[in-house]
Amino acid sequence: MALTPSLPVLAAAAASLREHDLRHPALRPPRRLVQAVLAAAASHARGADRVPLAATLHGRVDISEQAVAAVVHDAARDVAGVRSRRCRIDRPAGTGSGLRIQLRTAVAPGVDIRRAMDLVRRNIREAVAASVGVVPGTVHLTVEDLYDD
Repeated sequence: MALTPSLPVLAAAAASLREHDLRHPALRPPRRLVQAVLAAAASHARGADRVPLAATLHGRVDISEQAVAAVVHDAARDVAGVRSRRCRIDRPAGTGSGLRIQLRTAVAPGVDIRRAMDLVRRNIREAVAASVGVVPGTVHLTVEDLYDD
């Protein structure tokens, strides 16, 4: 069973433990309790933003924005002369399907930016569709810098 308390509850529990430790320095919490608290904090920190993928009678499937962003970064990396930077993923409310992907990039000097961005967009759409099972509705790309190796 996964323990996923909200951050305020976790903060209150941590404050209570600190106060208890000051009064009883020889007592130590059970190892399983420490592991459960750390696991809850880590899961909350890394998976707070999720994109719903599907719902069935047996449950639903969500994917973290970080996981989708990793697919996006890999797809952009496949285009020569392009480096991916910041990525934002969301599913616009009321659209029913599709993801909105916003990726900031840097390109090498001499790269045909229009052609490179067309390739990046195609790679992202194909990779997200193949890996996540959702075709991106929009893929917004911004070239924000040039890099020189």
